[in-house]
Amino acid sequence: MDALLVFDVLMYVNLYYYPMSATCNSIITFAKYQSIIDTPLIGRDTAVQGAILLSELLKLILYKKIKDFKKGLAITLAVFLTIVSITGLLYIFTIQHPVLRLEYILDSMMLILLLGEVFYGVGALLPCFKEKEFY
Repeated sequence: MDALLVFDVLMYVNLYYYPMSATCNSIITFAKYQSIIDTPLIGRDTAVQGAILLSELLKLILYKKIKDFKKGLAITLAVFLTIVSITGLLYIFTIQHPVLRLEYILDSMMLILLLGEVFYGVGALLPCFKEKEFY
């Protein structure tokens, strides 16, 4: 299996999933500010959401700009920024309180996508998974 091809497809899927995720998570965060339910650490929760959105945006932009010139560097940066996003999602799942059901659904889909990106990104970087070119 071509790990680089699967990684590129996952990045392409993420390019279309990101605007929906960013819009929904931003609206949910703003709604929590207006909610009657007590959210004690809303500032920290907002900072984590912002970090996730920023790291995903940087990942998509940098990968698109760098991939034609230095594929290995682009994949390494994308995997690093993906790990930052996964860490933020783990904060949402474990520490943040309250977490809405819609947040669980959207962030679970994003987590599955990001875990696939890390798996195939690391696979694309390993020399044992390189495609041999025959002339």
